[in-house]
Amino acid sequence: MKDQGYLLLVEDNPIVQANNQKILSRHGYCLRCVETISEARESISAARPRIIILDIILPDGNGLDFLKELRQRGDTVPVLILTALASSKDQVWGLLSGSDDYMTKPYSLDVFLARVDALLRRCEMVPEIITKGTLQLNLTTREASINGSALRLTPREYSLLLHFMQNENIIMNAEEIFESVWDLPAAGDVRVVRKCVSDLRQTIEGCGYYIETVYKIGYRFCKKKYNL
Repeated sequence: MKDQGYLLLVEDNPIVQANNQKILSRHGYCLRCVETISEARESISAARPRIIILDIILPDGNGLDFLKELRQRGDTVPVLILTALASSKDQVWGLLSGSDDYMTKPYSLDVFLARVDALLRRCEMVPEIITKGTLQLNLTTREASINGSALRLTPREYSLLLHFMQNENIIMNAEEIFESVWDLPAAGDVRVVRKCVSDLRQTIEGCGYYIETVYKIGYRFCKKKYNL
């Protein structure tokens, strides 16, 4: 196996289960399959997965409600939505609910594998610490802190903050941010970026840096001017 730990698939379709199990196992991953939200809770309680691959329409509830439940209790496990709900509205809602990626059925197994690989790479980086003012990111544990006090960030907020910190003083528009951080085409709808930036601004207040809105252009992460 590539790494210790398992990937959790929450999916009630046996064909989808079998296909995903086959391709992930062939590439060295351990996949645990469950069919309900209740079973997913039990699996996570027993051992935390590396990522969750989550359907939305499940026998005992809505996958997005389960995702919100995870985020509200501070669980930052990366989540890939895999669903037949393909409208842009559904995709935006899924991302706003706290998912890290969104795929629609039917799908290419090769693309699915590439998305899983990419999500794991983003979440399991080489050991490194990035510091800006009193703000610090640990790239190994994906933890953030200000003055040593831990911040509660969703995986997407963490990825967005990392992107800003790695591109200090560079102006980026919302479409560029969406494509870089969400790893999806902007598709003309970047409300999820505005929402995430707004939440992140409040979270990092007081660190000595801030996210500036550049009128009609985009955003820039820079050192705070004390006359602001």
